[in-house]
Amino acid sequence: MSERRLLLIEDDRMVAEIVSDALLNSGMSCHVAATVHDAIAAFEHFHPDLILLDYRLPDGTAIDLLNYWGGKLAVLPPFVIMTGVGDEYLAVEMMKRGARDYLVKDQRFMENLPLAVGKAFRDLQIEREFKETRERLGESEERLRCTFEQAALGMVFFDFDGRLLHYNRRYAEIVGYPYEALAQLTFQQITHPDDIAQQVALIKDVSSGKSDGFSLEKRYLCNDGSVTWAKNSVTCVHDATGTLLHLFAVVEDVTAQLFYEKELKEARLKAEVANQAKSEFLANMSHEIRTPMNGIIGMSQLLSYTELSEEQHEYLDAITTSGNNLLTLINNILDLSKIESEKFDINLEDFSLRSCITDLLLTQKSQIFHKGLVHRVDIPVDVPDALIGDCLRIKQVLLNLLSNAIKFTEKGGISVSVSVVERSGSGVLLDIAVQDTGIGIPPNLQEYIFEPFTQADSTTTRRFGGTGLGLAISRRLAEMMGGTIRVESLEGVGSTFVFQLPLSIAAIRQVPDDLSEKVHEMWRGSPLKILLAEDNPVNILYARELLKKMGHEVMVVENGKTALDVIISETFDLVLMDIQMPVMDGDEAVKILRAGEEKDGKHLPVIAVTAHALKGDVGKYLQMGFDGYLGKPFTVKEVAAEMKRIIDDRSNVAVC
Repeated sequence: MSERRLLLIEDDRMVAEIVSDALLNSGMSCHVAATVHDAIAAFEHFHPDLILLDYRLPDGTAIDLLNYWGGKLAVLPPFVIMTGVGDEYLAVEMMKRGARDYLVKDQRFMENLPLAVGKAFRDLQIEREFKETRERLGESEERLRCTFEQAALGMVFFDFDGRLLHYNRRYAEIVGYPYEALAQLTFQQITHPDDIAQQVALIKDVSSGKSDGFSLEKRYLCNDGSVTWAKNSVTCVHDATGTLLHLFAVVEDVTAQLFYEKELKEARLKAEVANQAKSEFLANMSHEIRTPMNGIIGMSQLLSYTELSEEQHEYLDAITTSGNNLLTLINNILDLSKIESEKFDINLEDFSLRSCITDLLLTQKSQIFHKGLVHRVDIPVDVPDALIGDCLRIKQVLLNLLSNAIKFTEKGGISVSVSVVERSGSGVLLDIAVQDTGIGIPPNLQEYIFEPFTQADSTTTRRFGGTGLGLAISRRLAEMMGGTIRVESLEGVGSTFVFQLPLSIAAIRQVPDDLSEKVHEMWRGSPLKILLAEDNPVNILYARELLKKMGHEVMVVENGKTALDVIISETFDLVLMDIQMPVMDGDEAVKILRAGEEKDGKHLPVIAVTAHALKGDVGKYLQMGFDGYLGKPFTVKEVAAEMKRIIDDRSNVAVC
């Protein structure tokens, strides 16, 4: 605290000395003046905090001095009046003029002096603090006012009857009324009629103490007849005692937001409809292509079991290769469509990593040997073998990487290696690397090759073939399984594709079934009487001949209705039912069949045969009442395995 300065105006020298000494001993700075003239001069130079003023002076009175200062200053300096005569009238007059206290110079004068001075300084301090507080409060109120008026959101105070007490200009803009006009309105008058009841009910809950506020979106009817949607966040305003005074709302214009949300919803709906249409188109195209493909590939298989010349074998191999290539393209397009529409499921099951890779290499060995390439597999002993994952999709990814490595490598070799990146608890992170010594990929194209329908350049397609879908599907499959695919490559030296995948370690290793049977071993059980419901002549020929070669008796019908009629009149061990047929589809026929069986307690095994790759999985057809499922085109092993599974489940025919 700075030193307190006092101006003592006293003409009695002895009193002046006594008072001055007392003040100095109290740590105050004191300046003495004996006349009105001296006091005026001293005040201008000394700037005292408090004046001790004797009423009577040689050249005037305290009133004269106060009148002078009153004419010169906006505010009189703080002073305490002193007099030798106890005059109550004089005391009242001086207090009216602003005296802080009134001291009589009697025997208790020196006792009362420090009390009066101390009180005066305390009062001054309180006044000063009050002034500062009031100034800060004024500044705060001004900031609050500016914030309120210039806020980007609408703000409004209103009472429980809906009268608008105070609001900012943004609120007027949102509700669409001139600022001044709103003062005469209630919120009911500017609210859409359909939204008034809800807000009134919410306000009633607040007034009754059921809630402290509410939030709602409502419509304002603007002055020009337009409608504005706004979000209102309403809170209570209380006084110092906690009494509820009125309500305060922050209002946000959400008209544009709701418009965009509506547009987004409509766009999403259109996209879903378009995606569904695309899926239906692909499913139909799949059916139309797979049906003849089933005949081509199936009849090629049957033809391969006959005696052929070397030239005929060469032609047949070309047909089979072309058919399989076309089937691969169809499958790739359908897989990509499923992934994009998020209809692609990942199925977790136990599998052997080493068997998975070994089986994969076996399918590619003929191509590797045909091109004169060497191959190597490196799976260290620290890599766990029994794992949990989607073995089929892992094979799909690795098959694409391996077939690409073989395709783009003219000399040198191919290697598949596995390493453990991280292992924690029952989880393991593996790097499965497929390396080749092929043509390599330029650095600027190494990410581009993962886009659908793209290859490194157009000459690659002409020279090596392919659609550019494989890597796109592989990367997306890897990501769906929680993994990644990255490439490291040098043009003219070779490439390494690394498939990084997190997997769980299985408790028990599962050994895959061996279905590699010879043609004469396709069926080793008792012959069956089979009903084949199929309308495509080529598929009829393929399936009938295949089933006959297995030793079964086959009857053919061309629609579901005829199948039901035949089932009533004859006995069969098994039915192969095409899904899409004239007159009556296979799914409708099975529904009628199962309804009739509920009455007599019988059950005839039926296998669904379909080319609708997008529409069907095993679960869907099992729910329809089918016992099994075959997707066109099916192989000899697939049909034999599915029939064996169903007959084994029924325990009607003993199978070796």
